[in-house]
Amino acid sequence: MRIKIILFAVAAYPSLFGISYHANCQSWMPTSVPSNSWSAVASSADGTKLITVGGFSSFPIYYTSTNSGATWSQHSFGPEIFDTVASSADGTKLLVSYENFTSGTYHDGVYYSTNSGDSWTPAFSVAVPAGEPIPAVAVSADGNTFAASSPAVQVGEFTYESSVYISTNSGSSWSTHFPFVSQNFGGGPPGGPSWTSVTVSANGTKVAVAGFTQIGTSTNSGATTSIVPFNGAGLVASSADGSRLIVADVFGDGLINISTNWGLTWAQTGAPSNFWNSVAVSADGSKLAAVALQSSSSGLLNTPVYTSADSGATWSTNGSPSAAWSGIASSADGGTLVAVAGSTTNSNAGGGVYTLQSVPAPVMNLTTTGTNVVLSWVLPSTNFVLQQNPSLSTTNWLTLTNIPALDFTNLQNQVILPMTNGNDFYRLKVL
Repeated sequence: MRIKIILFAVAAYPSLFGISYHANCQSWMPTSVPSNSWSAVASSADGTKLITVGGFSSFPIYYTSTNSGATWSQHSFGPEIFDTVASSADGTKLLVSYENFTSGTYHDGVYYSTNSGDSWTPAFSVAVPAGEPIPAVAVSADGNTFAASSPAVQVGEFTYESSVYISTNSGSSWSTHFPFVSQNFGGGPPGGPSWTSVTVSANGTKVAVAGFTQIGTSTNSGATTSIVPFNGAGLVASSADGSRLIVADVFGDGLINISTNWGLTWAQTGAPSNFWNSVAVSADGSKLAAVALQSSSSGLLNTPVYTSADSGATWSTNGSPSAAWSGIASSADGGTLVAVAGSTTNSNAGGGVYTLQSVPAPVMNLTTTGTNVVLSWVLPSTNFVLQQNPSLSTTNWLTLTNIPALDFTNLQNQVILPMTNGNDFYRLKVL
């Protein structure tokens, strides 16, 4: 038995022995979502299902889209104001954090949904001091693991404590992990001792959390944890398999650092110093995006969206509009980005919702198992078909009808085909 397999991708036109990529001319486009004080956005792995949350206390709303932001549906919710949001790979399971001020008391908490936001179930609610950071949330790709930071609560005269709630059954039950104890000898609100960001690997086993001065990691859904000092954290995101971690500083030096070994060692990226407010990463960790709410300590100054296609080595603004950005989300392949802007003043003048869509150049991987060939590629945000041809001297490409299976450990589509006794050539072609 002999086999020769050549893999290549075709983004727009047939191209032999290479990748044809014709999509970097796209620009950021405003959506039909009205201007508001948007605080966060989440995306399904293929970039089709989006949800943006925020709003003012007099108008708590959220919007959803099922067609990559082409059209949107408005939903009302109150009195709680949704502040952060995370989504499973298929967009059906969502986790949101909220803030609520009722009868003179601040409450922060978390809701979850298993039907794309049509209905919500409360997970927990905590009475907190004014000004305490809102809980951060994360959802695994398969939707089984939820993670949410708890706001700091006072447990002693000057002692505050927070943790991370984790559910491994889509919200049916929760347990606490990552204890975070802070001392505040001024006696006032803790001012940020709690975890401010959390991320979960695609299969839910790896969890990482970040505070302003610490990061925590776990490789078994929080059963055992490691917490180490880290100046310049605040935001954290990870690749699908958890091998890469990205942390961004929301204060201080304003840098973005990356780890390729789950936090054992770190390296500074080429991102400029900024007051970063949200970061997103593609499934393989090669494409990064980051936005800032302000660019200096003097106030809310509009900044562009920063993106990197080489794991943070170099960054570009790609002609993005400038705004007081509050959130950004990415599809698994990095081909769809959606960014939301918050209010730039103390009035009810808010920002908008923008999308950037480009045709990705997926890289197919080849492995063998027994007498079968396994083809895999990151779940794309553009519709590709898998084609096969026994010879490159003809144009008789056959579109295969095999439905790819999604591997939730790395967010890659996978097709298993039998080996043949001849040559086989495979390509991905955009529809």
